Amino acid sequence: MGWGCNADKRDAFLDRHKSSLLSESPNPRATVVAIDGNAASRSQAVALRPAALIAKHILKPVGDAVTDVIICFDNDHVPQVRSTEVHSARQARSTVPAASAETIAAFTDADTTPWEQMFASKDGKVKAFQTIIAALKEIIIRSHDPTGVDRRYVITMPGNVDPDDPKTFVWTYPFGQPNTFRDVLAASFYGEAEAQLAVCVRHSASEAVARSARVPPMALYTIDTDALYQMLGLWHPRLEVVLGTVWQTGDGGIYRSAAKAKAAAKQIRTANKLKRKRDEHVPATVARKYRIVDISKLSESLCSGSAQRMANSQFWQLLAGGCDYNMSGASGFGWFNDTCLRLQTELVIDCDGLHVHKFARVLLANRNKKCQESAVSKFCIMLSRTVFSWRYYQWEIGKGDRRTADPKHDDNTFVAGDATTVTDWLRAVDPGTVLNMGWRPQLVQAAAAHADDAASAAAYCVQQSI
Repeated sequence: MGWGCNADKRDAFLDRHKSSLLSESPNPRATVVAIDGNAASRSQAVALRPAALIAKHILKPVGDAVTDVIICFDNDHVPQVRSTEVHSARQARSTVPAASAETIAAFTDADTTPWEQMFASKDGKVKAFQTIIAALKEIIIRSHDPTGVDRRYVITMPGNVDPDDPKTFVWTYPFGQPNTFRDVLAASFYGEAEAQLAVCVRHSASEAVARSARVPPMALYTIDTDALYQMLGLWHPRLEVVLGTVWQTGDGGIYRSAAKAKAAAKQIRTANKLKRKRDEHVPATVARKYRIVDISKLSESLCSGSAQRMANSQFWQLLAGGCDYNMSGASGFGWFNDTCLRLQTELVIDCDGLHVHKFARVLLANRNKKCQESAVSKFCIMLSRTVFSWRYYQWEIGKGDRRTADPKHDDNTFVAGDATTVTDWLRAVDPGTVLNMGWRPQLVQAAAAHADDAASAAAYCVQQSI
């Protein structure tokens, strides 16, 4: 699931909240490792690279101290909100022809068919992931050491899966042993890989609280910015999100590609030749680093660890650039990304719901420019989908006969009515309008938390009326 906020603005935002650090190790602390299989696979599956090499890279964060490994892939039950539009847009951007049905059926590894061609269609993507998963399984089984750490693995499957039929949905190892995350994934069934990982993160923290144990350090591996914002829908005092790699030059410069870092290092070498004294020289080195974001530090700096402030922050972040589910967010209607990120401290949501009138007043007071003024219906659909996306990131627990734990979606949550412009619609909101949107599951046993986690758990459960 993509998030439209610019990466430079994201990094500036993280720097302001001092929650990002660089590490030479892919896993300096975590004992529980959660991996976005989609993101990890697609970042490594290029050209004719063997599946075994891709799988080996995916498992790189699994160090000696790791006790649980969770690797999740999207399945066919992802939310249908705008899925056709998103898929069409991605297909239009692709410059690679999709593999034929015959090629997909015969595919066993990228020996003759590049991964890019497999990922260019829905069926090809599923077969590509299945091939990488087969390589993961082989490495996991071959590397098992019965005398070493009691390490448990769970991998969710792509394609058409059924949580009531574990053989289609999850694979666990060692065989025949209980795996708590398998049961958690089935109980709160989601289609998106990141949502599956989120319920595992939630369980890791809540289960430790129930035992009055210290919550184990956990790392989530992805390349997607949206994982940062999604994780604000949870409480976990020792959660880090590893956002792939960057390259650092000897002068401290950070680059997103090795090529740009090498070009900068070349300029450093040239500058060194012009310096008379060697002690003035700057190392012309390039080091690969992992960008790690401490979610606890981010939530503490941004939200004082409060669940309510986190919920409001998520809502404004969804409006900053939009995501796959809510189009361009508010940015398409005259509110810049920076503006929405600045408004994250504005409380417009409490446990009663979204205070629509206050929200409308804040928008009216902070609009950067008037664009798409007459597209009121489109604006209302965007807001309706933003509410859906916000509810999605509260990680509701599945109940009743719902196929998945996804919240219900309604494009008519907001309607244009008699308004002919966006400004008129905002001005016409009744002062008493509150939209009941539900609320995130709270830590019901926060008082039982381990001493090291008690303050953080208590802050998360504080409610504040607007």
